Amino acid sequence: REAGKAGPYRTVNHITEPMFIVVLTYLKPLETVDEHLEDHRSYLKRLYAAKHLVCSGPLDPRTGGVLLVRDMSREALDALIDEDPFHRAGVARYEILSFRPTGYDPSFANFVGR
Repeated sequence: REAGKAGPYRTVNHITEPMFIVVLTYLKPLETVDEHLEDHRSYLKRLYAAKHLVCSGPLDPRTGGVLLVRDMSREALDALIDEDPFHRAGVARYEILSFRPTGYDPSFANFVGR
């Protein structure tokens, strides 16, 4: 595909579980956040291995981060967040946005409409 050209738009009508955008905002200085970063990354690797995490990364500037989560209920997500080392250490707060995709680019097909 040519750079800057989007593929055809697709629609989906059969999503059973919502997807979530999780926005983390750091509550502590970066030095404190960094003390828990390795454990947080290990936690994220478990979410990727379980096929729940689509993508993740820090905000720019580095005031927090974002997770794109799929294939779980809100209750299951809440339980997973309780396991996050950032949450356990009190270094971040979490805003959870729930949505059900109704359209997507074909390159995103593996992440919706399973």
